[in-house]
Amino acid sequence: HPWETVLYGCTWPYGKPGFQTELLVPSDRFDSISGGVDHGISAAIVNNVDYGNAFVGHYNAGDIQYANHASIDNNNLIYWKETKNFANGCSAHITGGYYAKGNMALPDQGTFIIEDTTFGDDVILEANHHCNVGTTGVLCMPQYVLHNVKWKNKNSGKWIWFQGMNFQEHNANQNHGGIFTLSPTAIADITHGQANKDEMIFPSGYVSLVSSKFTYLLSLPNNVCILSAIEYGTRYDGGILCKVPLRALKIYTRDITSGSAPSLHIDVWANSLGVHGQIGDADASQDIFFHQIGRDGTSRKQGFSFPVIPGQTYSYYVSLNTGDKVIPNSWVIEFSDPVMGNRWGAEQIQLAVEGRDCGIDGLVSSQHDRRFLWSGDEYIDDSAWGNHGACVSNSSPPPDMPTIDCSSNQGLIGPTECPDLCPVECDNTNSFCHCGTATCQCKPGFSGIDCSVDLCAAARCSEHGKCAARYLGSSSILPVTNSDSACICDVGWSGPLCDSNPCAVQGRDCLGHGTCHAASERDTVCICDEGYSGENCEATCDGYCQGNGGVYPYSCATNIEGVVAYQCGPTGGCAYQTDPAATGPGGFCTYKSVKVNNDCECSTDSDCM
Repeated sequence: HPWETVLYGCTWPYGKPGFQTELLVPSDRFDSISGGVDHGISAAIVNNVDYGNAFVGHYNAGDIQYANHASIDNNNLIYWKETKNFANGCSAHITGGYYAKGNMALPDQGTFIIEDTTFGDDVILEANHHCNVGTTGVLCMPQYVLHNVKWKNKNSGKWIWFQGMNFQEHNANQNHGGIFTLSPTAIADITHGQANKDEMIFPSGYVSLVSSKFTYLLSLPNNVCILSAIEYGTRYDGGILCKVPLRALKIYTRDITSGSAPSLHIDVWANSLGVHGQIGDADASQDIFFHQIGRDGTSRKQGFSFPVIPGQTYSYYVSLNTGDKVIPNSWVIEFSDPVMGNRWGAEQIQLAVEGRDCGIDGLVSSQHDRRFLWSGDEYIDDSAWGNHGACVSNSSPPPDMPTIDCSSNQGLIGPTECPDLCPVECDNTNSFCHCGTATCQCKPGFSGIDCSVDLCAAARCSEHGKCAARYLGSSSILPVTNSDSACICDVGWSGPLCDSNPCAVQGRDCLGHGTCHAASERDTVCICDEGYSGENCEATCDGYCQGNGGVYPYSCATNIEGVVAYQCGPTGGCAYQTDPAATGPGGFCTYKSVKVNNDCECSTDSDCM
């Protein structure tokens, strides 16, 4: 459809490797999975551009990487309900991307890494999209890891939000989970003063965010976590900001119903003495309530989950609010994710579980066993209960997952190819073996019978431009000898080679309330931040309009089809003008204006895309 980009299919750890058009097929049973390991095939969607769509993405999908993806002005910049980690043990779900003007509907379950990606204006990150609507989702506690992410969203409204509505007939609904956290490398950069504070998603000194529901974090010593609403309003949905990394601890249960389920109790000590130092009153405690996907009997996905702090400072004690407090041996416990160790080094939590054995000193590694734990709608294989996961109490606890070295490519996935199918070896520089045709096909930017014609050889783009032929596919024969159409310029740059920056020449900064863009090789225009207007973004309605506490959007709308001017009143009220010539009610302030004609005039082909 012209209004959506949807990928149907997924690659969960099935018995038969490969892409499937359904989450599971009846003939694909767990007894065909060798050793309970991941049988997915990691693949990438590369250099895709989505603009003005409704949905971009899919429902349940694993092993799919979006590489160099640009998604702008879509209702959902990404739409994803459930995912898993990559079979290769390394890859990020999103890498090298650019997202602006829309909602990032992020999925549940697997650790979701976003790396080398820029977020522009009007982006909102949504945790656990669709979790516990129908039978979607699992325990609603994914880890969203931000690695080398540039946050350039200047919108003063909401940046991140957590689920809060219950779509079930019962109250066993804890879909407010989800952890947003910086990668260990990004945290180290902050510690050593190497991070650009103007491009950070969190306030200075903070590295993680969770829902306000996990109140035990606020009781920890030294104000290691704070309630964001006190200082940062609605930006973080009133969540809890922490100065330490957070990871997910999940306990998968079975055969419990929503009406009779006990709650889970957690105690935390912050004395750096490990589980042997769990003496006296805990520094923080909380009851975690039971979570169940769907109505009773409609889904096997149920259990408990909450954020924890890895490392040596904090130790956790977990028990049930029942008479004996014992966590049944059959339940499966999971901490963090092996991809964290594969990418940045193994992490540990100090954990004591009532009735279970978590090993020497209660140290549980992010690399602990996970065999048979997850396979889409089939959930957990029967052989996993009591035998796999962390803190397994039997005579032969399972070994950790195999260590995977991610240093060579950091999880980047190249074009899907099948070199064994082609009768002749393809030149990896400019071609690849196409899995469907079993022939050598040209990579984007190359052409000719043997793919020897480099369409970008004469482009000569500066470091601020990209050769257009690299994005137009192998079927494109772009006349790059015409320098006016060879390069696509980065924002702010212009000219045939993308080497002209009139904003820098003019020193135009839009008064710090907008971004200067090149309209041509000589002319510039300010694109104002929300809440500001005027030729140089000098006008604002803050403090004049009283709605929403006197800050944008003043309890008014921000996106109505056909409206060209959005206005607010000094004592409340909103007005929306569809006629560019209309002035609106007297005394009303214009807080947002929209161009009627968005066509740009270009002195060369390189200035517009």
